[in-house]
Amino acid sequence: MGAFINSVKKVFLGAGQAFGRYPASIACALGMTALTLTRIAMHDISYQGQFKYDFLFGCLYLALSFGAVLSLAAVTVSKTRFKSSKAFVLANLIGFISAPVAFAFLYNFAGKEPLYGGDDLMVSPLAAGRMIVLTVIAFVAFIVAAALPAEGSGWNARGLMGLDFVKSFFMTLKGLFTALVYGWIIFGGVSGVASAFQALLYRNMSEKVFMTVGTLAAFVAFTIFLGYFPDFSKGGEDPNRQTAEKQPRFIEVLFGYILVPIMLALTLVLLAWAVKTVVAGMDVSFVALSSIAAAYTIGGIVLHMLVSSYEGGLAKFYRRFYPLASFVILAFEAWALSNQIRSSGVKLAEYWFILVWITAAAGAILLLTLKSRAYILIVSAACALSLIAVMPAVGYYAVPVKSQTARLESLLVAENMLQNGKLVPAKKEPSEKVRAAITDAVDYLVFANDVKLPDWLSREDAAYENFEKTFGFERAWFALEPEFPDRMHFAISLGAGGGALDISEYDVSLNAQLMTDAKFAEFLEYTGKRGKYTLRITNANGSKGPPVFEVTLDDKLILQKDLSDFVADLEDKYAGVKYESGAPLEDMSLRLESPEIKVMLVFESIETGKDPKAGADFYFIFVKNIFLAEKPE
Repeated sequence: MGAFINSVKKVFLGAGQAFGRYPASIACALGMTALTLTRIAMHDISYQGQFKYDFLFGCLYLALSFGAVLSLAAVTVSKTRFKSSKAFVLANLIGFISAPVAFAFLYNFAGKEPLYGGDDLMVSPLAAGRMIVLTVIAFVAFIVAAALPAEGSGWNARGLMGLDFVKSFFMTLKGLFTALVYGWIIFGGVSGVASAFQALLYRNMSEKVFMTVGTLAAFVAFTIFLGYFPDFSKGGEDPNRQTAEKQPRFIEVLFGYILVPIMLALTLVLLAWAVKTVVAGMDVSFVALSSIAAAYTIGGIVLHMLVSSYEGGLAKFYRRFYPLASFVILAFEAWALSNQIRSSGVKLAEYWFILVWITAAAGAILLLTLKSRAYILIVSAACALSLIAVMPAVGYYAVPVKSQTARLESLLVAENMLQNGKLVPAKKEPSEKVRAAITDAVDYLVFANDVKLPDWLSREDAAYENFEKTFGFERAWFALEPEFPDRMHFAISLGAGGGALDISEYDVSLNAQLMTDAKFAEFLEYTGKRGKYTLRITNANGSKGPPVFEVTLDDKLILQKDLSDFVADLEDKYAGVKYESGAPLEDMSLRLESPEIKVMLVFESIETGKDPKAGADFYFIFVKNIFLAEKPE
């Protein structure tokens, strides 16, 4: 028990010391905490009323996050490489300056996008992505700065390849895990006390209390993370550093005897897929393949790194086997990628898959040639590719747009629909495959952010209601593969597009997030002037019936609406279209009322169809927002 108490004391003592070791990082974290508490205090402002602050808050959060991490890296460099008070002061000065500089750049030059299709603005995903990549690179720089020269590294001990990146990486993971555990315990404990107080003594406690507790717990967790690290100026002889870098026995068991077999099993599954692909052809979706490949690449390299010093036979086998197996798997992944690009061009999924593939290929080569010295080069390559991904011309925004523009232009020229730089409707309806390909390319370009469309294509002309007039045929989508008869077949699959709705007759906006399918039902509660309302979406006639929306007031049913007619009207309207990611908000909303209330349901997605396995209709309904107004008594 004494050892446990001493361990806890050490954690919180380190958290206190973090204020003196990393003042700039702590200052940035305090700024983020104050910012979050400000947003909590604004919680009483209407949801729409807060929208005008989103761009400002977004810039502040991104800038302060960058400042906190960059300061951590700069201070660590000053401690490990220079070991002088002047270097320490300069490092913190860099941290203090970086946050306001980053904010100034973001606020004045970052991309801005309309928020939810309205007049308010938010930081564009591209600008946010660039800031996040810089923050991640700064964090990697911290891990590199915290690394000491490896034993026996010889002539290159002063270079990157001579650093013991693995120990530094594991020390950082340990610090993150420790901070998260303590943060969750603090949050859970204090929230539990607050919940008991609410249940027994004061039932009108605001939810702001729990938000505040979570915010303060997050700040304490950050100080614990910073305080976990040793005094880097003491070098490798520091016992605290040796303890922080050491892998406990249970970690060695977890990595060496549980995760290694799992990763080997996944390798065998991917190799079996490669063999099956040779025999029977490609029969998995590219999205599924890309997700599995990304997990395998990242997980495989990280695990290879963490077991690099293990002497167990299984770990040694994995270190030799993983790079070799990767080459076989990568060859088939490249074949699948080339087929996908030939079929539908480069989109976002294909772009990221290319970067993952390059990282995996470079990792396999480096692991075979340099072994343990390869890790820092692999991480450096991943950082470089991340930078490329957010750059103009070659980034994840630009390349897919160029590819889809070229794909669409080629399709239109082949159908004689692009003449003298002008788009003309098709005189003869193209094949279903061509119509689906044109629809696919048009939708990608129209719904992509920060994209300059070709002169011959406008968003207005490509909009849902103008599509047939512009192109001379209705929208079409690729049919489901006939070799999968058990797959669910959609009647319609609609996603809400942009636009605006008149909500002036409603008093309250509820973030509903209500979903239903054949397995479960969800509800939300709202306390108004008349009492407590419970809003629910469920299925009629058990699991096979259409969705039903219900509202109860103090457990009395006041509104019940079978949505089958609403869904049937949508199926009729979108017959032949099936898939539509930008359905007008007017189509994706439903107004209802009873003697007590008026409500408007705004749907994020609506999917209906047939499930061959169940022999029944299926309904996937996602209600994103509910607007509500109470009628006078």
